[in-house]
Amino acid sequence: SGEWNRHNLSLPGLQIYNVDSYHDPHDGSKLGKNSIFVLEMEKPRLRIVHLGDLGHRLTEEQRAQIGKVDLLMIPVGGYYTLTLEEVLAVIEHLQPRAVIPVHFRTTHNPHTPIGSVEDFICLNLPYQVKYKDSRVCLTSQELPDQTEIWVMEYMLPAEYPGNTS
Repeated sequence: SGEWNRHNLSLPGLQIYNVDSYHDPHDGSKLGKNSIFVLEMEKPRLRIVHLGDLGHRLTEEQRAQIGKVDLLMIPVGGYYTLTLEEVLAVIEHLQPRAVIPVHFRTTHNPHTPIGSVEDFICLNLPYQVKYKDSRVCLTSQELPDQTEIWVMEYMLPAEYPGNTS
């Protein structure tokens, strides 16, 4: 119900904005609205896109608003978000240099109905899969020329840097 919250934040060397989308393939009638967040950095020149809980293939208008993608964070657990077939279609349309799967079942949430990252990477993907630490240093030179899937090391909330609880 209502309009999306618009975000357009400019900081020195960084622009952040959102692209309207839905949490389901029925124009949000089942699960509501979703915002895709785009972060454009000047130095290094990078565009990072987090699809949030996207639940449908992207429209041409949404793809145009997103633009060229260097790093894409995409939900791969299905159920509440994209199907695995839709995940592959979105990656194919956006052609990012690197993809980080997000929103999947882990040992921390084993009873959730969403799929695991293994369910995604065992699909005989047309992309190289690389396993990374929980942090990566991004520069345009370090990003691959061809799309790669980066499976990040999972951290429990208590392991987050700076967590004092």
